[in-house]
Amino acid sequence: MKHPQAMRGKPGGAAQRGSVMKNILLACTALAVFAGSAPAQDLPSLSSFLMQCARDTTVCRAKMRDYITAADTQHSICRPADQSVGEAASALLSWLRSDQRPDSLSNAPYDDALWQGASTMWPCKPAEPPPPPPAPADGTAAPASPSTGGQ
Repeated sequence: MKHPQAMRGKPGGAAQRGSVMKNILLACTALAVFAGSAPAQDLPSLSSFLMQCARDTTVCRAKMRDYITAADTQHSICRPADQSVGEAASALLSWLRSDQRPDSLSNAPYDDALWQGASTMWPCKPAEPPPPPPAPADGTAAPASPSTGGQ
């Protein structure tokens, strides 16, 4: 019969290394999740963001392009197919600088303002219900709809 130590794997063996690697991977994943989600108070306000945009439009437009691309991918906005992401970023920046945006967004975190602008400019229309069935040509009453239960 084999020694119990030999059945579990030697210290420093593959089983132990796998367990250590698994713990390291879990720790790295948790760290990445917590580090990637900054609290709202750490994000600059829209006013600060727009001042940064005035100094460096390249970084500003890149952030907005990234935001629009992510919102498109997640189907949070419905941007027209004939509008490029770059054109959309320019339009969003114009909206953020305009009088059309609510004043309350000035001191809000800039990502709130990006969401408000993008969802205002490119809303996704809800699915429209199907039209009612046409009335019969002979003048008799149409059959009851299953959703109303004949009432």
